[in-house]
Amino acid sequence: MKVSLVSYDDGASGSGKSASKLQDALHRINVDSSMYVAMKSRPGLETRLMTSTFGRLRLRLLQEAEARICTALHPHQRSFDGNKHSLGLFGAGVVSALNSDDSDIVQLMFVNGVLSIADIARIRKPIVWRLSDMWAFSGTGHYDFGDGASDWKTGYRTSRAADHWLANLIDLDRRVWKRKARLWREPIHIVCPSQWLADCVQTSALMKSWPVHVIPTSIDTSLFRPIPKMTARRLLGLKLDAPYILYSALGGTSDKRKGGDLFIEAVKGLVHSIPDLNLMFVGDQRSAVIGGFLEDSVYEAGVLNDPLTLALHYSAADLTVIPSRQDNLPQVGVEAQSCGCPVVAFDVSGLSELIDNGKTGALANPFDCADLRRAMGWCLADPARLKHLGKAARKRAQNKFDRQIVATSYRSLYEHVLSGNRTAKIS
Repeated sequence: MKVSLVSYDDGASGSGKSASKLQDALHRINVDSSMYVAMKSRPGLETRLMTSTFGRLRLRLLQEAEARICTALHPHQRSFDGNKHSLGLFGAGVVSALNSDDSDIVQLMFVNGVLSIADIARIRKPIVWRLSDMWAFSGTGHYDFGDGASDWKTGYRTSRAADHWLANLIDLDRRVWKRKARLWREPIHIVCPSQWLADCVQTSALMKSWPVHVIPTSIDTSLFRPIPKMTARRLLGLKLDAPYILYSALGGTSDKRKGGDLFIEAVKGLVHSIPDLNLMFVGDQRSAVIGGFLEDSVYEAGVLNDPLTLALHYSAADLTVIPSRQDNLPQVGVEAQSCGCPVVAFDVSGLSELIDNGKTGALANPFDCADLRRAMGWCLADPARLKHLGKAARKRAQNKFDRQIVATSYRSLYEHVLSGNRTAKIS
């Protein structure tokens, strides 16, 4: 059996990291695989860069044009929610190579920018598609917590355009969804990292009859492992005897979906009960001033990609907080738990499955900053409890997210697909 993976990148983004982790995990269990990408950031003969320097420039220009179209039209439509939107118009010329190589099965990851909607329909091999978000069964949106959020359930039967002549002329979500429905006639095996996303797929108008499988995000638990806290803090130059809360998002605190604003609001009140509290930001720089915190109480690590450096930060932190308004099964939560760092999040979407409430961290009432503050305070209040939460988080990661367990599930699915069985099933 040989698998061709397709991903926009191989590590610059969270979805790219997921693709690389899956490829590495498959190799570990002797499943032959290669990966096609539009943007390459790591060395490796198994990763094929599908575009030349000129091709990458062309692709970026096309993506910029698509982004400008979305930016120009979405504010005039009810579907505009400030989140990522994609039209799926352009690809990187991967289909011919996929159809002609010696692979038996094609594994799609995050494909926006490397495969267009039409490209996916032209693949002539069995396909497994691991969803990172909701775009595949929606219109243009990658998440749906804006207005008109349930249109993917009904098939965009009515126009979502607001009272604006240009938006009424082009209802992007409706047009993109109809194009998917018209071109994607053959069911594809869908993999969802969370049961929440699988439930969304099975209630969507586009994919409700397609086979659906639940396989979580994988992690190399030998790389993402606990490092003694004092050792990690000394190496990072952090305070040795003060509590640290970690927040991580590529978009920093300005990403509305990731809930940076809710996190800042919650920790503002927490500093009154925990005066020596410190904050650790991983990702783009925070975009807001946090009242009550001195400058030396806020540590900004920037964007980190190296597993060891990430493990150092998770190990140095007492708690990782994921205040997303909506999320699938984020890498940050899996990585943190694998390093023995408890996680706090809102009890919503895939985050509800990420945490064993009260055992590996804590869940707060959705978007309630006071309850998020309570959950963080509860974890930090008792050092013995915090230590127990961390040990349980590590064990959960080893038992649920370890790459060998996840890769074995994928191998079983590939065998199932190649046997010709298309029965809809959540495994």
